[in-house]
Amino acid sequence: MARTSIDPLWAKAAPTATASPLEFLGLFEREEQWIQAACIERNVQSVRISQHQIGIGDAIIDLSQLQRALDHRPEALAKSTVLAWVARAIAAQRKGLQANRVSFIMPHLRPPTDEHALPWQTPLAEGRLMECLVADQPDTIQYLGPLQIVQHGLGVQGLRERARMNLSLLFPYTLSDCTPHDSQADVWICSVGDGHDAARLLIADQLAGGPVVAWVPHRDRMVFTRRFATELNDTAWNLRQEAIRSALTATHPITAEAFHVHDGAVSHMRFIGHDEHGYLERAQT
Repeated sequence: MARTSIDPLWAKAAPTATASPLEFLGLFEREEQWIQAACIERNVQSVRISQHQIGIGDAIIDLSQLQRALDHRPEALAKSTVLAWVARAIAAQRKGLQANRVSFIMPHLRPPTDEHALPWQTPLAEGRLMECLVADQPDTIQYLGPLQIVQHGLGVQGLRERARMNLSLLFPYTLSDCTPHDSQADVWICSVGDGHDAARLLIADQLAGGPVVAWVPHRDRMVFTRRFATELNDTAWNLRQEAIRSALTATHPITAEAFHVHDGAVSHMRFIGHDEHGYLERAQT
């Protein structure tokens, strides 16, 4: 029986596990120990099946990808990160293990004009965005309402935090995983196409390793830079125009506005100017 691979996109096929556990001393020992501890805590079993893989039931965790995820976050978050990966593996089972559906909850962004079409939402960035919660289904994204949020037992804020954690476990992990802009220096594009690119605005500073200025013109695109707003000069105008064009032609448009992300906080940045000149100004909070 083919297994479900717990990789950056959580969906690629993987080879069947070998009949007996294998040992690979010196290779991903830290990651293997953390997974084993997490499995004991969840009362499931794990088996090392190759140099880069651990099997949990019908699922496989890619150790190299887990290592990359752990390398780019504080040591204090290691346990919770591995627990989330293991929970995701349990949730991917075909049968036999109790699925933890909270592992599939993701944050999602919509424009303010969609406020009344959402079963639950909360304003973000001075009301320039609506943050909601979705269940990442194999073929669709299901929006969560108040009753579904309560049923997860974490409270609204707790589920929002867990959703961001779930999103951070998906590829990409760092700037090196993103695409450099073809005409703007020190500007990067995140366009995985998994339905969560715009939502990565919420973890963009974690992805970049520091504060960012970012644009999310539509669901499947985030453009961001580590450059300070005062350093962007006419680049701000160029990226704004690009965001306008992207939003106008997208199936799921959001906004052409810019946002500042620091320590997980998202704030709107007003564009001041005209023609091909102008600058970004932080909104007052």
